[in-house]
Parts: sequence; C-alpha cells; structure tokens
Amino acid sequence: MAKSEHSLPDKYISRRGYTIKKQSLTQQEETKLRKELNVQPFEKQKFLIQKFGNLPPSFKVYLESVNKFYIPRFYGINNFGPAIDKIGEVGNKINLKFNGTLRDYQIDIMNNFLELFRKNKGGILNLKTGGGKTALALYLISIIKKKTLVVVHKEFLMNQWIERINQFLPNARIGIIQANKIKIDNCDIVIGMLQSISQKDYPENTFSSFGLNILDEIHNFASNCYSKAFPKIATQYNLGLSATVQRKDNMERILTWHIGPVYSPDGKNTNFGNVLCYMLPFKDSEYQQTFYNAKGNSNMPKMINRLVESPNREKLILDIIKHFHSIGRKILVLSERRRQVESLNTKLDSMKIPNGLCIGGIKQSQLDDVIKTNVLLATYSYVQEAFDVPELNTLIFATPKSDIIQATGRILRQTPENRKFVPIIIDIVDSTNGFIKKSSTRKKYYKKCKFSINDVENTESIINQTSKL
Repeated sequence: MAKSEHSLPDKYISRRGYTIKKQSLTQQEETKLRKELNVQPFEKQKFLIQKFGNLPPSFKVYLESVNKFYIPRFYGINNFGPAIDKIGEVGNKINLKFNGTLRDYQIDIMNNFLELFRKNKGGILNLKTGGGKTALALYLISIIKKKTLVVVHKEFLMNQWIERINQFLPNARIGIIQANKIKIDNCDIVIGMLQSISQKDYPENTFSSFGLNILDEIHNFASNCYSKAFPKIATQYNLGLSATVQRKDNMERILTWHIGPVYSPDGKNTNFGNVLCYMLPFKDSEYQQTFYNAKGNSNMPKMINRLVESPNREKLILDIIKHFHSIGRKILVLSERRRQVESLNTKLDSMKIPNGLCIGGIKQSQLDDVIKTNVLLATYSYVQEAFDVPELNTLIFATPKSDIIQATGRILRQTPENRKFVPIIIDIVDSTNGFIKKSSTRKKYYKKCKFSINDVENTESIINQTSKL
C-alpha cells in the first residue's frame, strides 16, 4: 500500500530527483530555489542580442506539484543537506565479464574515479578525446553489475556503442529505445536516443529496471529540451562522459546539479608518443582580408568565408592530400565551412583519389562506406564528438581554429606501441589579424602535449620530410 504524504520525510531522494516538501521551506529558501533553478543561458554577445532581440529564453530545471519540489539531486544535497535515499538498491542485477585490458593510466583513472563514484553514486568523467571513455564506462558496468541505460544523441554513436559492447562485453544482451521502438526486456544494456527520451512520454515503468545510467557526450544534455531527460531516467547510479564538459553558454552547472561532481584526470601521465606537427605559412592577400563587425572587432565568420574561396589555398590542400594518400596514410581534413570540403570532394573525385564527406545529413549507411576510404573530408562540428576512426593518422586543418583538443584526438586513438604510422598534423598558418592569435593558441597546445613542432616554408618541405615516415 502506498505511503501517505504525512509518513514521508520532508526531503528524500526519489527517481524524480531530490524531493522536498514545500512546507519545510522558508519563503526565502523557496524564492532562492525558484530563482537559481530558473536558468538563463549565457551569450558572449548578450549586449547585442538584448539590443536586437532573440535573447535565449530562461528555463526551469525543477518540477513541482502542489506540495513538493523535485530538484536536481546534487543541487538539493549542496543547498538543503543530505536526504534519505528512497531509490535504494534498484535495477536488475547483471553479471558481465570485461573482455579486455585497460591501459596503465586508465587503471589509475578508474581506481580514483570509482572511489568517488561509489560514494556519490554519480559523477562526470571528463577525459580527453582518445582517452578511452567508452572502454572505462563498459568496465564500470562490469563492476557495478546493474542493468544499464546508455543515452546518446546521435545515431552513429548508438552504432559505435554496440560495436564496443560487443568487443568488451561480448555476452551482453543489447536493447534499444528510439522513437516508438522499445526493446528493454531480457537485456543487460539498452541504448537510448536522447531526443526520444527527452521529448516523448514513455510508459512510467520504461526505466524502472535500470540501476546505472551512462550519459554519453553529457555536455549536450544541458539545453532546455534535452535536460528534460534527467528526471525521467534518474536511478541509483549515474555516470556522465565528456571530453569537454564546459559549455559556451555556462550551462554545465545543470550537469553537475543532476549527475554529480566532475572528475578530470590531470593528464600528467598521458603519453601521446611521437607526434609531428608541421606549421605551414600561407599567404594570399586577396583572400586573407580583415573584416570588422559593428563593434570594431574582427568578423571571423566573414573572414573565413573569404579564406575558403582562395584557389591557391585549395591547391595547397589538394597537393598535401595527394602526397599523403600516395604513401598510404589515412587522412582527416577539417574545415569550418561545408562548401570547402564539398569543393575538395569534387576536385579529389576528378583526381581519382577515393574520398568521402563527413558532414551533417549523412546517413549511417553512407558513413560506413565513407570511413573505409583513406581521405575523410569533414566539418569541425561533425567530428567534434565521439568520431571514432582509430586508423586515422594524418590531420589537415583547412581553416584556422583555436580549440583543437577534440580534433587532434581524432588521430591519436591508437596507443603509440600499436601505431603503423607516426601521427602528423598539418597546420596552415594564416597571418591575418585575428588568425594570428588562433595560431599561437594552437602552438601552445602542441608544446603542452610535447608534439614535435616543425616550421616549414612550403609543401615541398613537408613532402621531403614525411615521404619515408
């Protein structure tokens, strides 16, 4: 028989989050709760948006009934103190053997993280691209031994998880939650689509059999729409995974409120091995023009638009691709502009060099064919999350960018001892105002990672130095 409202404590942890009775709050506490949990995404150009309109709307990250508030678990604990755990030992028990071996640094990470995770029953593992987040999460499943829901936001990630589950937990029975397809019975691990879970109303018992949630690329969950998934799936243990928890709109606090503290290994034991970086200056004054916005700052989007129109730049990139393709390397070319990679695609086709596009709108079946080629042409936005092609060993930056942590990680998936090729980065350096700072930022990162930096004058120098690598 259900307990009456009077028999329940004033505050407790339920599947809907930290539950607190309104009658137990002072007016000041209730006002503070409503204010802090009604969040406003930060915009860098907020003063312009306020002037011209379209300021992102604020949104609530709490639920309420007549008598109660349902708030994010860790926000509640931090502001109102510990609460009785009414979730308890939930979730079907499973027993899966991990079929693999963690690297030495991964063992250290897991040992340290596991202690915190068991204590808090939640947390976010913030680990660099190529650090093995998926393998560590699957190892955690084998330790926690609870039926697990893995939530992803892209279909190709769903397929990647299935591949990794089959690799590391080969006896796992895999289910799916996507749109109207619900396969959860007699399954050990279920992969759910974030869009479906956050936006659809599934039967109340859909998520009752899970004891562990794994939220992949968790930084995507902090939006108004997707954050609605949290109170629907909350369970005993909750794990977030990301290489970049911090968001430009400062909404990462929603993640720690719901899932728990961020654990970021300091990376001091990270060994990238030998990585060669070639800094290649490019000059084309007709296309390297500086444009300014209304405030007098560099208009980067317009400058990049002009940059990618340069025939000389395109020829430079094509020559580099041709060289590395001829020596059997697997190449990733990254650009800020879709039309640039589409143009390169057309030119490479005419040169009879097999290649493929990795851009928005591509279907999984098409992607499967594309990644078999040795030249992948992609936008930064497409590969910034969980783009897993371990064979990649050569990276070409077709347009300038500051934040390249995710991008460089795409060619560092393999451990140094297992590499056939030394990873190579081709960094095209633009001397235009605005782009100089981006180049300096990239170079600092290369130095931090102890990459071997080579300043070269032309394409011929790169060809001569890399032909036998």
